[in-house]
Order: sequence, then C-alpha cells, then structure tokens
Amino acid sequence: MTPPRKREGPVMTARVEVPAGLWQEAQASVELDNDPHMQTLYDSSPHNRYMRIYLAGGMANSWRTKVIAALDRFTILQPDRSIINSAEYTARDLLLVRSADIVLAYMEADNPSGLGLALEVGYALGLGKTVVLVNEGKNPYMPIVENAVSLVYCNFDEALEALSLW
Repeated sequence: MTPPRKREGPVMTARVEVPAGLWQEAQASVELDNDPHMQTLYDSSPHNRYMRIYLAGGMANSWRTKVIAALDRFTILQPDRSIINSAEYTARDLLLVRSADIVLAYMEADNPSGLGLALEVGYALGLGKTVVLVNEGKNPYMPIVENAVSLVYCNFDEALEALSLW
C-alpha cells in the first residue's frame, strides 16, 4: 500500500457564514423519523456515537456502496439525490458536512468538474474537519485542494483500507 501524502504547512481555518434561512430550510426538509443519518446526528446517546464520515464526490457510480460496506464502524453521511431544490440540497449537504467527523472526498477520473466536492472540502476545512482526498489525477485544479487537505491518496481502495483501520 502506498503511504498517503501528508499536507505540509500550517492549518488554516476560516469562519464560514451560512444564511440562517438555509439551515432552517435544510433542517425542515429532513424528517428525522425517516432519515437514519439525521437521527444519528441528533442522538447523543453513547451507544450511537460512531465516527461520522461524509462522502463528497460524484454520484454516478457505486463507490458509495463500497464505502458503506467497508466502513461498518462509521455512520455514513451522504447527499440526498431526491432533493431537487438546489438551495435546499446545498444547505442539507453543508449541514451533514458540519455534523461529520471526517470528510472522504473522492475525485474520480470521470468526475466532470469537482465543483461540489471542492465546496464541501473547503467548508469542512473551514470547520477544522479532517479531510481525506482520493484524487485520480485528471482535474488540473485538484492540486490546489490537495495542498489543503489532511491526507491524499491516489487509489480509492487504499484510502478505504486505511480508513477501515481508524
């Protein structure tokens, strides 16, 4: 297994302000009784305190299913593709990032832009979260993101194996 590259330099944090209305919309759009991910966020009982990992990245293939199967000791947080309103979708995603302990950002070779991933990574870093990036190396702007995150992997399976040991 190739060791990950560690980010060098100081950790920089920034305060990110999200309009209060978006948080209310996101929270109102999520029915706690029907969403196990959100139930976990609000349940602070000791038996339900798994490390929470947010999955940032493309929605086109089955990588998320692999993460869920491999990281059974984690509570998996991920976007809800059924939300159509972009403001509501974004606010809910940011709420989940805020609630996560770790963000796993997967920049697949066939991801057309990585803009959503960059937003989620930047927000997580602003909150002081641990961010693990898997960069398959096709996007010319990803080195900017690499320089900011906690760990960088070039191989998805190696990142998943390392996370399974946490």
